[in-house]
Amino acid sequence: MTRSKFTVTLLLVNLGLVLLAGYLWRKAHPPAEPAAPSGPGVVATSSGGPSQPVVRVVKTNVVETNTFRWSQVEADDYRTYIERLRGIGVPEQTIRDLIVADIDKLFAPRLNALRTGGEKELQYWQSDDKELESADEYRHRERQRRAVDYEKREIIRQLLGIDLVSERQRVQGAEDFFGRRLGFLSEDKRGQVRTIIERFNEEELAIRRKVWEEGESLTEEEQLRLQQLQQQREVAVTNLFTPAELEQYQITMSPLAYKLRDSLFGMNPSENEYLALFRLRKAFEEKWGDGSAAPAEPLKRAEWEQDVATITSQIKESLGDQRYAEYTRAQDPAYRELALAAARYKAPAAAAAEVYEYRRVVLEQRATVAGNRSLTREQQQAALSAMAAETERAVRATLGDRAYSYYLRSGQGGWIHGDNGQ
Repeated sequence: MTRSKFTVTLLLVNLGLVLLAGYLWRKAHPPAEPAAPSGPGVVATSSGGPSQPVVRVVKTNVVETNTFRWSQVEADDYRTYIERLRGIGVPEQTIRDLIVADIDKLFAPRLNALRTGGEKELQYWQSDDKELESADEYRHRERQRRAVDYEKREIIRQLLGIDLVSERQRVQGAEDFFGRRLGFLSEDKRGQVRTIIERFNEEELAIRRKVWEEGESLTEEEQLRLQQLQQQREVAVTNLFTPAELEQYQITMSPLAYKLRDSLFGMNPSENEYLALFRLRKAFEEKWGDGSAAPAEPLKRAEWEQDVATITSQIKESLGDQRYAEYTRAQDPAYRELALAAARYKAPAAAAAEVYEYRRVVLEQRATVAGNRSLTREQQQAALSAMAAETERAVRATLGDRAYSYYLRSGQGGWIHGDNGQ
């Protein structure tokens, strides 16, 4: 072996021994863990270089400063309770739900006490208590129940400014007649109007029930009482409104408004036409009341007839000839039943008017055939039968099968076959 090779070999052996000794020493003396900082919540870590250690702050103590408890919001006074709920950002609908549910719970014992059997459990062999009470007992109990309901509604109105009936119908997806008709009023006023009308309607129904249940006519005293109730109702409602609201209410909810809308079914008046008719009829009724019957006294009767002729002329002038013809047609029950059948079963818009014209022509032709002395009885019957068959075909085709069947069931379609003297 040459000297150079030997030297290299020795160096490699020595290097191996040094590395082995270092390894054994490190294994026997592992590096100590870094000391934890003396301050709480601080950890020091070394990056292994000459730079300063990186300090990371760790939270070890969490102090609760805004813990929410429902007791912080609740209050014995509902107004304070509502203010606190609004103060913490609770949505208005949620506030309504909370307050209504709480008021319902508060009134539940009183309403339960008015139930026929209260909380008593019925056994399977026992009859329902409702079947054993008289009509007077039932009406008395219902009056008490409604009184409690009115009280509850008034509390909700004062607290939240809402109509409880309207709120429940909205939440349940039910139709609210007052909401649809009185949209020009605030919700608060709508609720007050609803309550006033319902209260007076109860008294009116109590009087009219005599006619329905006992078949007796109302006495003069009872009729006078009905008039007084209507006047008192209008005064009570009127006191709620501004002049503009009152005018809108009268053209929407007054007895005349109901009668006028009903008489115009099938005519589809425009807003301007409706307002013109309303004002003319209102002036007439302010003088003659309902005005549907002529006065018995001769002089009054003559004056009434003159006023009828005047308002008729005014209506015709206001509407024009074509619309006036449609107006007078709308007053005919025969047309109204046709319009109802067509609307209910989605027949074409002109179907009712078309069939109404068929009716006029058929009745005229039927009278002509019946009065024709040159025809034998057999010839008359043959002509009338052919006319009836063609009329049925034309009316059915115009209205559609379902509307045609409904129209016959209404009892107004006898003219098609010449039944019932039509």
